[in-house]
Amino acid sequence: MQTSPGGRIGSSTMLVEKLVLGCAGAISLQDIKRLDLSRRKISTLDPFVFSKMHELEELDLSGNRVSGFPINLGLRKLRTLNCNKNAFKSVLTFEQFPSLEELYIEDNELGAPDQYIAVYMLPKLTKLNGKDVDIRDTIKTMEDILQARLDTIWKESFAQRVKGPIKKDEVRSLENEFIEDLKAKVTYGPPSLVEFTHHMLTVLAEKQITQETAGLRTNELLTVTPMFRKVVNMAEVEEPEPPAPKPKATVKMIVGPKKNPTASPSGKPQVKVAQVKKVTEKREGSEEANGEVPAAKKAKTDGEDGEEEQPEESEEKKESSPPSKGRGRPKGSTNKTKAEVEKKTPVVKKPATTAAAATTAAATADTQTPKVGRGRRKGSTKAAIAARKEKLEQEEHEATEAVKLKPKKAVVPKAEKKEVTPKISLKGVKPEGYEPIHMLRCHSIENDPTDAKTNVWKCQFEPDPENPSLSKSNVATCGGNTICVIDCTSGKVIKKYQHDREKEEFYCVAWTTLEINNGEQTQKVNVLAAAGTRGSIKLLHTDQLMCYAEIKGERKARPINSLQFHPTEPTWLFCGSEEIVLWDIGTPEGPDLKCKCKKLLRFQAPGRLLGIVVPPSGDFVLAGCENGCYGWNIDVKNAKKDRRHNVEFLLPSKARLAEAIKGEDESDEEAEGDMIDGLALTSDNQIASKVACDGSIHLWDIEEARKGKPNTRKELKVTPDCTLEWCNSDSVYLDIGAWRGGSMLVSGDDQGKIWVYDITKLPSKNANKPPTQKATYVLNWPEDQTEDNSSDSSANDLIINDVAVSSDSNYIVSVTNKNVVCIWQIL
Repeated sequence: MQTSPGGRIGSSTMLVEKLVLGCAGAISLQDIKRLDLSRRKISTLDPFVFSKMHELEELDLSGNRVSGFPINLGLRKLRTLNCNKNAFKSVLTFEQFPSLEELYIEDNELGAPDQYIAVYMLPKLTKLNGKDVDIRDTIKTMEDILQARLDTIWKESFAQRVKGPIKKDEVRSLENEFIEDLKAKVTYGPPSLVEFTHHMLTVLAEKQITQETAGLRTNELLTVTPMFRKVVNMAEVEEPEPPAPKPKATVKMIVGPKKNPTASPSGKPQVKVAQVKKVTEKREGSEEANGEVPAAKKAKTDGEDGEEEQPEESEEKKESSPPSKGRGRPKGSTNKTKAEVEKKTPVVKKPATTAAAATTAAATADTQTPKVGRGRRKGSTKAAIAARKEKLEQEEHEATEAVKLKPKKAVVPKAEKKEVTPKISLKGVKPEGYEPIHMLRCHSIENDPTDAKTNVWKCQFEPDPENPSLSKSNVATCGGNTICVIDCTSGKVIKKYQHDREKEEFYCVAWTTLEINNGEQTQKVNVLAAAGTRGSIKLLHTDQLMCYAEIKGERKARPINSLQFHPTEPTWLFCGSEEIVLWDIGTPEGPDLKCKCKKLLRFQAPGRLLGIVVPPSGDFVLAGCENGCYGWNIDVKNAKKDRRHNVEFLLPSKARLAEAIKGEDESDEEAEGDMIDGLALTSDNQIASKVACDGSIHLWDIEEARKGKPNTRKELKVTPDCTLEWCNSDSVYLDIGAWRGGSMLVSGDDQGKIWVYDITKLPSKNANKPPTQKATYVLNWPEDQTEDNSSDSSANDLIINDVAVSSDSNYIVSVTNKNVVCIWQIL
């Protein structure tokens, strides 16, 4: 191999070694810990050189032509690998790097299934393409389901074929037949992830065959997976003692006096001996059949002091992120005194876990089936099996004795959580109509559990794909550079998207349901749009946890404050900043979800957009702005792409009433309109609107209002059907929420209260004066309780930015300026 003047690496091992030493600035290969080989036109790696770099931890191969790795590189300590902009078509050769924590594989010939395969193969992987890996729970659930189906098919069709001695060739034939049968009969997950499903079935099938045929093969040789066919000398395979897994304990503060499902009638947690024995037997079978000890990173739980372990940090010192920028006028910033602004925000300290509770977590973890590595080895000796069984029984006895200690109530440790989403306990709440069940802090900058400064701006419930007029129990929230999808029932963050490349702060989200064809079948899928300070729109496929498209508007980025999908055209997205732009986002197709986005119309707005509503008729768009409420006719066939507003709706307000009393000239063109900071569609034609600082919410009929004739200035006075009494607040940008066709209207204030109105029980319309209605419930913000009684999520200086309600009114979700999401449930 030669080295060309352009920097090509040739075939000479000596020249390769010299080049590597030069790039690393090292004397010997054994001393290299970080190596940058980016943009050097490399197509392959020399295993004779790389196998000597035993201490290599970081490798940058970006901008080359590498399509795969030799199977014997031996980089067992490699933690960070950058393979961006290469020619990889598969990630299977990455499995030889069990210590990988960060992996970058963008701009290759890879799809969404490859990302799932990488996470599945690499147990220590915490970052993929710069984003936190948060799909392990999804993968584990999928693995359990596929394992159950695999067991059924094995017992029905293949178990009887391995009751006697079996040859190696017969084992291989049986394995291939079993795998093909599974692929034909078992389906799970979205069609775009079929490749990942087949990969997992292959892995599980190989493990099953190895376990079932252990000790029955007449010519015992090591069987390996189809990806790596290498021969291993059995004398060199070590049999290390498997350490008892010590998972991290996640502290979850439970609301109210709830029973511990694992507790005895006396309140003491129990360890089920039958489960431990069952796991003992399964471990024996697994260790006999498999050659490599799983390389999964063992989480640690401190059993002595019981304190919850903090998330790991990288070696490099992290810079603290600056406070998030507002939209020009931060929500709730109006009329705040200097003392209020300068008031120091206290810090929530995470509750400590008792020693008994931590011991319980370790004992419970022992009852879980350990993950088995992909490699295989010859069966262990009977003495080793007996020793391991004795050790496990001893650990079971010790754990049973330890949990006899009385633990503090309301602390439930959970195993194997990489990232802790702080949950704040609730105390002193007097339920009225709704009770708080979950409080989460899931939008923290750099996952800092004490972050109480990040604004969570918006929340919106996910529609049911089969019936979009109804909602699921999942809600999307946005704040900082993070989008979360939360299950209101369990209070868990089930999906999370984080924008890491550039500074971003998401202000708004919107759901739509699309019929996506992946080439095999068409299915209804929910897509989430999100936007914020950078002026671009991210389109997220939440089932696959990926951002499949980004829509960029003008060259000069303008913050986007509002998003709204068209009620009858699911691909039409209204985007509001200083104007409204109507986009056709198209329908994603194929496994890579490629789509074409097209700008349809532009609606010129007199002021900054704060909210958008499109009635079911779909021929009109209504917007609340900083200086009024405006409407535009929608006509895509019209050749004129830029439209001025057709009408301005003059809503009742204190300022307008004061002007009428004083007799001021209403035709004064310099007069500034009212700020409409709350806008929602409660039914097919009923609009709920809120004038900032007015202390009321008006309900009015959009179709009735449009029947009126505007004056020469396109103004049209609106007479509300009903006025809802709200708080007297000087704060602005406090939105209102409703589900179209639902029974409840909700809004938050700057005192931590949620105002709930049952809009099915409104007074009759009065032609002379609109009737008024008080709130059905006013929900006070729950007090949180920590070990040292400190609080930074209490109602002090707390502003509720947005509130959403589910279609059945069972759940209310509120988001705040203190990085807290609170979920309420109907009583």
